[in-house]
Amino acid sequence: MTYIEKKIKEFKGFCGILVKDLKKNEIIYSYNENKFFTPASVTKLFTTFAVFEIFKKEYIFSTKFYFTNGDLIVKGCGDPTIDLKTFDMILNKIKERSGKVFFDTLVIDDSLFNNNEFFGYGWMYNDEENPYIKPFNIKDFVPENNYYAELLELLKPLFIKHRFPIECINSGNVEEKETPFYIHKSAEIDKITEIMMKNSDNYIAEMFFRMLSVKKYGKGEIEKSIEVLKEELYKNLGLEYEEDYVITDGAGLSRYNLISPLTAVKVFEYMLEKYGDRFLNILAYTKSYGTLENRFNFDVWGKTGTLTGVSGLTGLLITKKGRKFIFSLFENNYVYEKTYGKTFENDIINYLYNTF
Repeated sequence: MTYIEKKIKEFKGFCGILVKDLKKNEIIYSYNENKFFTPASVTKLFTTFAVFEIFKKEYIFSTKFYFTNGDLIVKGCGDPTIDLKTFDMILNKIKERSGKVFFDTLVIDDSLFNNNEFFGYGWMYNDEENPYIKPFNIKDFVPENNYYAELLELLKPLFIKHRFPIECINSGNVEEKETPFYIHKSAEIDKITEIMMKNSDNYIAEMFFRMLSVKKYGKGEIEKSIEVLKEELYKNLGLEYEEDYVITDGAGLSRYNLISPLTAVKVFEYMLEKYGDRFLNILAYTKSYGTLENRFNFDVWGKTGTLTGVSGLTGLLITKKGRKFIFSLFENNYVYEKTYGKTFENDIINYLYNTF
């Protein structure tokens, strides 16, 4: 019995492994490589695939602000990076340009996404980690009942700070033919994707997922985003929905998602071959910040995944002898603490590093 077989036998749950030598194009080890697993945040690897394929690396989000009839109107564009600090800066810029304040209502045009889809398919209704998806939102803000009323309370200290007499936030629409008073531009999409992948940011990932259908159909809807992802995976890798994978969100919070180690390795290898360092640089890495920082004392790049009873890791390993392995490990259906699956992964990766 090999070391890996021993670890599999000892593991109290359902696990799958695929390890491939990148240079020799041969399988080093496989176990349940075709079986479906709940992938958790390893799903973000597929989100990144779609973002890289569909958006140019220079793409930026442009949030537009208008003055109309005494209202300040913001046109939501799906920018997932606007937090309180950024919005504070935006208000300061608007104040500098306006010279005087002549609006008392903030109107949010959130027509870019389907307004009924503020959570994802298959998300646990009572999960506190669920982000709230709107084409304009403040990062990490999740209302309990009334989005507009609670957002007003969140932003009111900033309105007071900048002496904006805003007493109401509501929804509305703005004609794009009007000239924006101010445009807030995000960082380029690769930088945002790096934050998503290294920190496993669910909000960024799900906003990206909705933007897939915006890019193709002009409207952010879950079903259409699923279709876009399906088209790209089939066109570029020949992967069939329900036969090779099931993905219904961008973050990996959904319990509907199903991915095999084989499919994960195929996507990872495709991204590495096509995008090279551009892809590697946005991944978590053992010698940089992120979810793999200091987890191993050797070179591993990858994407982690964690939910209750779920763990996963897909990535690139450089062994002690300099061999490059693409690997995918998934663990499901265990009842122990979250570190249980990680310990199994660590044992396997350490063994591969030292043996090969």
